[in-house]
Amino acid sequence: MRHPAFTIACLIIGILSCFAVPRAAAQITVTSATPNSAAQGTVNLDVIVKGNGFKKGAKAQWFVSGTTNPGGVTVNSTAFNNSGQVTANITVAADAVISGYDIQVMNTDGRTGKGTELFAVNANGNSKASCSAPAPIYPVPNACLSTVSATGCLDGGFGTNGTVVAGAGNSSEPVAIRQQTDGKLVVIGQFNGSTAQSIEIIRYNSDGSLDSTFGTNGILEDFTFAGGTCCYGTFDGALDQNGNIVVLGQSPNGNFVRKYSSSGVPDAAFNANSANVFASGMSSKTLRLQPDGKLLISGGYHPSKSTFEAFVIRLNSDGTPDAGFGSGGLAVTTILQDSQAVAVQTVNSLPYILVAGAISTNSFALVRLTPSGIVDTTFGSKGLASTTYCASSKIYNLATDNTGNILAAGLVQLTVNGVQKIELARYTSVGVLDTTFGDPSNSSNGRTGLTVLDTFGYTNQPTSLMPVFDSSGALLHILMAGNGSELSGSAVNKYLFLARYNADGSLDPLYGMGGVSAVNFGNNNNYVMQLPADNLVIQSNGEYSITSGATTVSGGSYYFAVARYWP
Repeated sequence: MRHPAFTIACLIIGILSCFAVPRAAAQITVTSATPNSAAQGTVNLDVIVKGNGFKKGAKAQWFVSGTTNPGGVTVNSTAFNNSGQVTANITVAADAVISGYDIQVMNTDGRTGKGTELFAVNANGNSKASCSAPAPIYPVPNACLSTVSATGCLDGGFGTNGTVVAGAGNSSEPVAIRQQTDGKLVVIGQFNGSTAQSIEIIRYNSDGSLDSTFGTNGILEDFTFAGGTCCYGTFDGALDQNGNIVVLGQSPNGNFVRKYSSSGVPDAAFNANSANVFASGMSSKTLRLQPDGKLLISGGYHPSKSTFEAFVIRLNSDGTPDAGFGSGGLAVTTILQDSQAVAVQTVNSLPYILVAGAISTNSFALVRLTPSGIVDTTFGSKGLASTTYCASSKIYNLATDNTGNILAAGLVQLTVNGVQKIELARYTSVGVLDTTFGDPSNSSNGRTGLTVLDTFGYTNQPTSLMPVFDSSGALLHILMAGNGSELSGSAVNKYLFLARYNADGSLDPLYGMGGVSAVNFGNNNNYVMQLPADNLVIQSNGEYSITSGATTVSGGSYYFAVARYWP
């Protein structure tokens, strides 16, 4: 028999336990989402949700802000990354509510946290899972040759029948063409030898002949990197206001920026200053110059296993990082997962920076940075302009016209796993898709801000985009250079093309064949080294020049190749 005191104590303990306050559970917070917006019709978009207190098995959910309505956003899966991050794969219905959205994360024990207005659904551009292709254009390569001005024809007074093929051989691959103030053309790329690589630069006189005063008979090769080897890749090139040549690339020691005088002499001071501007995990892709001579370098930053960001580095003209930009010259944005293109947009006489990259596999995406390197939240939706096109799309080229409108060209897959076509779109100066732009002959889309181009019926890629203005400064044409390929039995024939659009986004039927001219340098295997490339320049006399690598007839070696067309 139990002692009475024991029984009384148990009763007291039992009563007190009824009123015990449970231990406070750790709080869940939800603080941000990357990307923070998507268009109606976006399928299988990975969104990184950040916060605190997440546990394995946590689930994310979207709600129209201030409601319990999912609004047409379905969370397909949620992957636990760590206590501060989960990745939600979402699909946005074609008729999803256009609004701001709250994001809620719930752990398996029932604890929840919610962040308000962390995501936005925007109106779709062309968000169907698949899109109808326009009829392919089959321009006849080298169809027209003339020694007097003839629109869309090769200029017979340039090189040999309008083309020049030159280089060190084995594998000479160009990425950019530029024109110096004296009219000479500079083509920048790399040479891949059997034992070493180098930067390769060729300078041409205005008539296409090699400039014997530059390098060795017009060709400069630079092997002067530590270890005797230069380049895993030469990514881009530019000329500054004095005609100096700037090259962006990658060596065994990482990314580099290298500068030469206009005559090809390395700038030792600049090269030393810019030697350590890149961090581990950076992959550079694009080089541009601001009007004040400062250099912009963009690309993708992968600082950790689960982190993908876009970066922009700004250098002073002497190669030192610009301390007034971002953090010590580096601006990083988590809105984009990488950057494929960068451009300068003048806003109130100041140089704002447009960065194009990826938020998902099926969206054009643009972010604008202020002159100090901060995301400009007045642009697009909270700093991001994005448009979903067809099954998959991504921007590779950017340009602005003289009113600040933004031209964007890229790759698009019209159907899931389809071959790549070319897409051209226009956004207003503040990041809104311009639905008055496009080619109405594209029967599936009409004039909805979208122009799809298919040359030669197989894979396509754009490489350069350039607006052309008339004497009054009004937009006259839009030029696009790129590659088109066709299937010929089991072979794939590749050609360079130059397309000309009217200011409203329709192809100019007076140019070439249906708006497109093409060139073959002799062997049905012509290409531009990589995306993005800068293989288009307008010479001072109004003639257009494009450049690409072209295989030789024997040995399979690649050479620099340049063609000039009449305007």
